[in-house]
Amino acid sequence: MKKGKPCLPRKMKKAAKHMRMDMDEGKPFIPWWYKPYPRTKWVVRMERQFCRLFRELKEKDQKIKALEKDLEIMKSLGL
Repeated sequence: MKKGKPCLPRKMKKAAKHMRMDMDEGKPFIPWWYKPYPRTKWVVRMERQFCRLFRELKEKDQKIKALEKDLEIMKSLGL
């Protein structure tokens, strides 16, 4: 049995090409569309991946900030 390649389908790439993330709310949108864009299954999947990626990056940033804060405290104590 042949395995598929670990890459995004062509239609998902097309949906992601113009998609942007609203950093305050964490919701994806397409900036130059005034009307709602067509919500095909590929667009919905790409939105979900955008949201998932946004959450993961936000968690990693928080962990990095916490580690940097701990490092500064340790440096100030002379450890």
